[in-house]
Amino acid sequence: MALYPASHRRIKSCFTFRVLDDFLLDNLECKTSALNFYSKLRRTTNSTFPDQVPNRYQELLRVSRQWGHMKDMMRHGFGYPGRARPGLGDLTFFCAACPQPGVNLPPEWKEDENQYLHRLIYTRGFMMDGNFSAEHLKMRRPANDVAISDGTGFMVGEGRYKAHLKVAKEVKSKSSCNNHKAVNLANADRHKLEATGIGATACPRHGCFLPHAVVDFQKGERQMNMDYSFSQALGRNMENIQRVILLYDINCQYGVHLRQRFTESPYLHMPRRLKIVQGIGLFHVHGHQDACFMCYSPTFIPGTGLVDGEILETLWSSLNKVSGSTRGMATSHQKEVLNRHMNDWNWKKMINIVPALRKKFTANLPLMEDVTTSYNAMVASTDPEMIQAWTVQMEEAQRKRLTDVKAMDVFDIRTDRAPSRADIQLSLTDKETQHGLQRGTIAWLSQGIKVQEAQVSLAAHVCSLPKSPTTEQKIDLLNRRKRLQTRVDAHEGKKARYIVIEDNDEDDNDKDVDDDLGEEWDAVEPDDVFWAAPARASGNAIRLAERMRGSQHTAARRTELKLCEGQANDTLHQIRICLGQKSFLFRTSIRSARSQHNKTRAWGDVNAVDRTLQHHARVYSKAQKAMVSLGASEALLNHYKVLRQEDLKVSTAVADPNMRGQRATTMAWFWTMDIRGDAEGQAWMEECEEIYRINWIKAKSRYDRVREEHDLLKHEILWTNIFFVHQSEAWINRMRHRAFAGKQADMFKALVDEASALHKFTMNGQ
Repeated sequence: MALYPASHRRIKSCFTFRVLDDFLLDNLECKTSALNFYSKLRRTTNSTFPDQVPNRYQELLRVSRQWGHMKDMMRHGFGYPGRARPGLGDLTFFCAACPQPGVNLPPEWKEDENQYLHRLIYTRGFMMDGNFSAEHLKMRRPANDVAISDGTGFMVGEGRYKAHLKVAKEVKSKSSCNNHKAVNLANADRHKLEATGIGATACPRHGCFLPHAVVDFQKGERQMNMDYSFSQALGRNMENIQRVILLYDINCQYGVHLRQRFTESPYLHMPRRLKIVQGIGLFHVHGHQDACFMCYSPTFIPGTGLVDGEILETLWSSLNKVSGSTRGMATSHQKEVLNRHMNDWNWKKMINIVPALRKKFTANLPLMEDVTTSYNAMVASTDPEMIQAWTVQMEEAQRKRLTDVKAMDVFDIRTDRAPSRADIQLSLTDKETQHGLQRGTIAWLSQGIKVQEAQVSLAAHVCSLPKSPTTEQKIDLLNRRKRLQTRVDAHEGKKARYIVIEDNDEDDNDKDVDDDLGEEWDAVEPDDVFWAAPARASGNAIRLAERMRGSQHTAARRTELKLCEGQANDTLHQIRICLGQKSFLFRTSIRSARSQHNKTRAWGDVNAVDRTLQHHARVYSKAQKAMVSLGASEALLNHYKVLRQEDLKVSTAVADPNMRGQRATTMAWFWTMDIRGDAEGQAWMEECEEIYRINWIKAKSRYDRVREEHDLLKHEILWTNIFFVHQSEAWINRMRHRAFAGKQADMFKALVDEASALHKFTMNGQ
């Protein structure tokens, strides 16, 4: 029986190799802590009186760390001739499918004259994110901490990282985009914690942690922390790679002075000619301002393929299961456990990479065919000169984005727009106190308007449900109502700070949410749907205009009137976009559909747009009624007229104003609103053309990303095959020294065969 001593000085206790292997495996797969595992051992030894079994918990902690380190040394080939001591990040597995010169790229890849490959395919992708669940408490006796290895795994080495933090300068600044938590809490300190979390860099396409690129946070997710992680990632098998795609949730803030920070720190390194394309994951980008979507969405970044940029969230969900048990560990012990779990994640990714690539490649083939057919149909129905002009715009914007990301604004609608609610709120906030308002009143009013929009949305949802709803639908409605009621209550709780309500005004609160929408826009009939009451917020609907009627807050009423005007501008803009989108779908999808399948899909798209259109119409009607209640002038109400259902019909004149028979056709009033104060009267024509341009750009971008995905997957399959061949040959060279090397070589040979079969499949005309 193989035994491992608990001490090398005076041996009194030993652990079997099997027990140590079982503990490490239980910890990896079941997230079992050392305390729970040893409790199980004591009960297994003496199920009647487990407390009578000697307590060797401390010995298990010490021995398991040593055993885990030796196992890592074996798995990564150290201890063999020529490989005595591991370097930074050497005790880790990394992605087999990411391009790595000297590891999995063909020897002649640098001499390849194909510019498409060098510009898009030979690109490394990085995704960064922070995790605030991996906290670590300060040690009571830091001098007792003994590190078995420092920097050989995923957690960065202690010395250089701390030296970097000493010289790095962090500028405390609020976000210039939306109030992102990672930015505004970057300097949040917790005095009992040594680390408030960790930050990591991973490959966005396959979800593997980058070796020696995981840092801990001392206060919060600061730029100086993530800079060091990114710098270490750039130093991992990046020779002669000239383009990097960096995805980060707050890249609109993080990337502003990125190169300047790298230049000023002696501990940060970045190749001088490296091109860095910055992006934001598809989930988080929608929490930013609208302008960030076109500038940072992976949909509009060449070379990304079909990546969502959110894969680190799935990695955190697995790692968080063990974070609780590592919170009170010694510093070095915590890092070793996190390293072990991240390495196990990467190992699982490595041995399953071939089936994953096969699945993605097979799934992308019908998608590519579908997208190609749709794009070709759109090209056939669009003026070639317009396509050429739009293509030039796209290419020019992509060239300029490296130095000025605002160049991507051409991907958005460029018509002149009236001031939005956000614009008006920003301008009014600067002069808030000058108008005799309490500080925060405008933000409170704006938040109330948002709650009103949520009430309208919930009422529309009730209307869309059947008269005999299922239990699941009822539960979903109750949950929606609860969330809305929470927002209403939070808004109500702040009411007394900003306005004084007269007693006779409180009766207005009992009105239904949709009373002021008018008969045309009533979303629900209570008599028909008895369970629709939750949509009406139980009499707690936000009714700002009526509440302030009769009070002395004239300035507040004027302020809300301006905010309602901005709300009306926003919704009218969205209504025009929706109508243009519907006309675009009729022209390019409905008319050209030749099969029932295509027609069904096209009408599904139209119905989805129509639901959005009806929502904006209801919101506009509420805003217009509120303007009337707030005493808007006749001139203003002539500008913002009552919206009727017939105004929302998609006329052929919108799709093609020059078509035969359209000379006498009149457009709805909001198409010819004099937004810019000129006498053109044809703003709607320009906006329709912009809608066509944006739809074509989005379709072209999706077409390009799907084609890139196909090409990337074919190359990743090739690179995976070369990676396994490289690893297999390395272990074969060690076989004459140790039997374990033969086992490792056989494993990689099996992976080579699997990857080779997939590579042949992709090359045979697929």
